[in-house]
Amino acid sequence: MFNRNQAMTADQIAKVAPSVFAAQPWGEMSDKYRFVPTFKVLDGMIQNGFQPVHANQSTCRIPGKQAFTKHVLRFRHSDFLTDTDIKDALNKGR
Repeated sequence: MFNRNQAMTADQIAKVAPSVFAAQPWGEMSDKYRFVPTFKVLDGMIQNGFQPVHANQSTCRIPGKQAFTKHVLRFRHSDFLTDTDIKDALNKGR
């Protein structure tokens, strides 16, 4: 399990949620489906100061679809990546 107060590396994300790095949609998707690569969203979040702290991916029973399945990333702003920073921010709000 990863520490949610530390940013995850791309390698750590790829181990638990490889579908984050899919470059195209699963081949069986409809033409109406609009694909947005998650890794581009990930890059944008990092550029704006948000770091990935948790990644997860659902399991899939369809052969060949595991690399394209549903996934989730959780982010935390880099100002709040340690317990001390979180406690300080909460105390300032009082």
